[in-house]
Amino acid sequence: MSTKRIAIPDDFILGAAASAWQTEGWSGKKEGQDSWPDLWYKHDRHVWHNGYGPAVATDFINRFREDVQLMKLAGLTHYRTSINWSRFLTDYENVTVDEEYAAYYDRLFDELLANGIEPMICLEHYELPGYLLEQYGGWAAKKVVELFVRYAEKVFARYHHKVTRWFTFNEPIVVQTRVYLDALRWPYEQNTGTWMQWNHHKVLATAQVVRLFAIRAIAGRWAVFSIRR
Repeated sequence: MSTKRIAIPDDFILGAAASAWQTEGWSGKKEGQDSWPDLWYKHDRHVWHNGYGPAVATDFINRFREDVQLMKLAGLTHYRTSINWSRFLTDYENVTVDEEYAAYYDRLFDELLANGIEPMICLEHYELPGYLLEQYGGWAAKKVVELFVRYAEKVFARYHHKVTRWFTFNEPIVVQTRVYLDALRWPYEQNTGTWMQWNHHKVLATAQVVRLFAIRAIAGRWAVFSIRR
């Protein structure tokens, strides 16, 4: 049997992907910082495997340094995750940054970069703040587009010198499809009009954030959305 050797290019990306809500856990989370997955978990814990969900996840927020060493050992060059919008801010209307949580990302990015791993960051991986869902109906309201852009501006201002690869949304159609089209996830409301509004406003939010990225002349690369398989 013959073998063939393939040379991997020097710029080949070998990465792994996760998200904030799937890994971090609720350590340090403040009152009122629930995301949509957090509310889903609180309302329907029985649908999660053995009741295990975002409350603990993998406790990455406390264990990221050892996990980064495992990434390095595996030979990863990139790590894609998200910033949890619901925890990055303490006031979603006035866009007040939670400095404690934001500092965690400073430490995470520094640790990744020190170990030769480039962060790739998604601005929203289902982590719509629960407050905005309850106050405005989430992405059904154009007001949320405005607040998302202001949140993105805060994120860019803080991390643009550490992160050069960005995404707006992970699987941008999934949440509203499962909630408002299929009605398979909390709050189980079949409403095609709301489903369309969520789709429309996420597209609008992406356009406005990409424009902000260009206006600020931020160095880096932009992907419109992220799909994990």
